[in-house]
Amino acid sequence: GTKAAFVDVAELSFPLHRLGMSPGDNLKLAVSVHRDGLQIQRFPRHDGFIIEVPTLDPGIEHWIV
Repeated sequence: GTKAAFVDVAELSFPLHRLGMSPGDNLKLAVSVHRDGLQIQRFPRHDGFIIEVPTLDPGIEHWIV
């Protein structure tokens, strides 16, 4: 189930259940670039992006009356 593509943009796809995550959980993500075993760059520099694991039906969470 894991897929990756690298050209001008890096894309990664993997089943979140493999990380033990469920809908509503938050995933903190950062990207590190290493050269010769040393980190040369990190984005974002501090902390990380927070991504909420969506429900199976995202329309349930984002509806308007």
